[in-house]
Amino acid sequence: MLKLSKDHISVGKAFTAAPLIVWDLVTDTTQWPRWGPTVKAVRTSQRYISKSSEGQVLTPLGLWLPFVVTDSMSSI
Repeated sequence: MLKLSKDHISVGKAFTAAPLIVWDLVTDTTQWPRWGPTVKAVRTSQRYISKSSEGQVLTPLGLWLPFVVTDSMSSI
């Protein structure tokens, strides 16, 4: 899923796996290039992201773009 608005881009992906496995996969920034075709590398101070985490992702076009986590489903 890709959603564009005037001030940000939201990206999502559906997984068929146990919720805890998926949660670990999507919150571990070292795994992002494995499942995210738009992410070649990640720069952030945290390996595991949470609400308010910030950093940058390297796109296939060679651009470093900022990211901010605005929500968290920490109840999983």
